[in-house]
Amino acid sequence: MLLLQADVPAAISSRVIKRSSAKTDQRKALAALIDSEGEIKMPCTGCFKRHLVCKTAPGSSRCGECIRRGRSCDGVSVVSALEKALAEQKKREAEIEDAEMELEVLQTKLATALGRLSRLRKMRKAAKARGEELFARGIRQLDEEDVVLPLGGDNLSLEAQEANVVQDLQEWGASGVVDWSSLGFGEEFSDLGPVPGDDILGATAGSSGS
Repeated sequence: MLLLQADVPAAISSRVIKRSSAKTDQRKALAALIDSEGEIKMPCTGCFKRHLVCKTAPGSSRCGECIRRGRSCDGVSVVSALEKALAEQKKREAEIEDAEMELEVLQTKLATALGRLSRLRKMRKAAKARGEELFARGIRQLDEEDVVLPLGGDNLSLEAQEANVVQDLQEWGASGVVDWSSLGFGEEFSDLGPVPGDDILGATAGSSGS
């Protein structure tokens, strides 16, 4: 009875060893098959750290090396993460391209607006300078006219100046109806009529001197 009890643990241990050995052999065989016929994929973390070629069989979530070592494999998750990263990169590149196009449009509009503003300011400046020039020219013209035809002061009036001209003509021998053409004047003086007499000249001169 004692012998039977002693033999039980030994038998169980033998079965465990045989089962474990068979499982190991199975893993090695499967790993060898994957190594020979599997497809090279993105290396999992274990293969990447050991600088090994990572191969995976269709329908398998683990590579040959991870199967051989009896460890979990993150090769599938690495590929999925890489695909997501690449998709995110493409999305951001498209958004950047759209933003650059919008910026280019805004820069074009800004340059157009700045050019128009610059032209308007130049036109306003030119108009202001032109107005100032015309105003100064008008003032200068008025000043010149005031010098030619002064009002008041010590200068003779128009009537006095006319009387002096008539007196000069009489001294030159003109009396009564003056033949203005004989004095070298044109037809524009023909409507002046006769030269006034001395009494009219004296009265005109007296009124101008008073």
